Amino acid sequence: MSRKNLTKEIIVNEAISLINQDGYAKFTLQALSRHLDIKAPSLYNHFKNLDEINVEVFKKLVKALCAASVYTL
Repeated sequence: MSRKNLTKEIIVNEAISLINQDGYAKFTLQALSRHLDIKAPSLYNHFKNLDEINVEVFKKLVKALCAASVYTL
């Protein structure tokens, strides 16, 4: 897959995949960039820092959890 078409959504999905695979304790920008087969600075074209990626990952997971739940917030 060409990384020229890298989007925030792809990065977040791959971050979730990486966290599921290796655990959150090993989740870093360097690990994510290796997983995406890009250089780490390329991630800064889409996100300010790792915290911003973490927020987007959390938001996506909360949405999925709410969608799967019989309860609403």
